Amino acid sequence: LATEDPTPELLLMKPYGRNESLINVTMWKHILVQGCYQLFVLFFILYAVPNMISRYNLTSKSDYFLNNCDDRLVNHHGYPASNATFICGVLNYCGFPYGDRYSQNSYACPIYNGTLFSPNEIIAVCGYNATVTVVSSCDKYDMVKAAQKNLNSDFTDFHSDEYITPLSLLFNAFILCQVFNEINARRINDEYTIFSGFFSNHIFLTVIFVTIVLQAMIVNVPGLNDKIFKVNRLNWQEWLFSIALGKKSL
Repeated sequence: LATEDPTPELLLMKPYGRNESLINVTMWKHILVQGCYQLFVLFFILYAVPNMISRYNLTSKSDYFLNNCDDRLVNHHGYPASNATFICGVLNYCGFPYGDRYSQNSYACPIYNGTLFSPNEIIAVCGYNATVTVVSSCDKYDMVKAAQKNLNSDFTDFHSDEYITPLSLLFNAFILCQVFNEINARRINDEYTIFSGFFSNHIFLTVIFVTIVLQAMIVNVPGLNDKIFKVNRLNWQEWLFSIALGKKSL
């Protein structure tokens, strides 16, 4: 940004006093406005976009348990199929932790035997009568809790992978916000002529061009994006969306 040629306006400016702050009130205003806008972009992409666009939808833990429980336990953790069926029924339908009152009072819940079972998880899973009040544990309960721990770990990994797509969009939009903000920073005293002399400053244009090219390579080149930078490739609509968010910072 120190590559601008002198202008008449710059030469006519009064010198700053030696005791004046390096960052004046106008600069602080720009910093705060840009900071607030970029925080808005961050939260918008992380929390609003996944609910608006199917490509960014995030799977809830209850849906993950319901759709992946049997497969994960049998094929990835080595549980016998019969045990996996019992465990998944308890986790998904008995209310420990998932399932509504309708599924709890149905034979989808493997501990339901036609009567209400104890709300105490240990007593219910172990198969004791609902009148029993104190039980420390049992093999079936330990098996269910161990499987739940495995599935929680699986979901954490799965959720991290799911988040890569919105994080990739966030990364792209954030970099483009910085690119457009570099253009803003060419004028720091509320001038409306931020593009004055823009195309004659070849060094600045080169910096902008190289930044955009490198960003495009990071996001779109296979091997570079997924192996090194851990981002997903963005399509042209996502690039336009990123550019639009970045341009709003002007």
